[in-house]
Amino acid sequence: MEYKQSYIPLDAADILEQAQTCKNAGWRFVQMLAVNTEEGIDLIYSFMVPFDDKPSKAEIVNYKVTKVNKEMTIRSITDYYLEAFVFENEIHELFGVQIVGIAIDFKGNFYTLKQNEPMTIISQAQLEAREKAKKIAAAKAAKAAKATKEGKGE
Repeated sequence: MEYKQSYIPLDAADILEQAQTCKNAGWRFVQMLAVNTEEGIDLIYSFMVPFDDKPSKAEIVNYKVTKVNKEMTIRSITDYYLEAFVFENEIHELFGVQIVGIAIDFKGNFYTLKQNEPMTIISQAQLEAREKAKKIAAAKAAKAAKATKEGKGE
């Protein structure tokens, strides 16, 4: 069965309020996932909007919080969706996201890990590619600045 899906940006400070709004509207919590990006961790909260008489008309609404870093704290939505505790504990352990107020908090013992925050590790090849891209960008910027300076006759 296919569902209509939408992605809506959400500020980290608004997560709990949005969860309450979804709960009050009768939406189901589907999942929460994290993605490691160049700018930080993106969190996606997925909810299903029911369509009572025609289940095939139901919709998945995904709220996306971007650029979460280790200094930020994210409020747990387990006050409204207890089942989110599994996802929140997992994301805390695998990505290092600080989620506070989890109703059933494993306090870092949800998994037995050999490496802390394993989902934030990048390969040597990825690291080298990022460093190379930064050097190329810096060289282009320096070349452009030099051309601008020479064009002004300085």
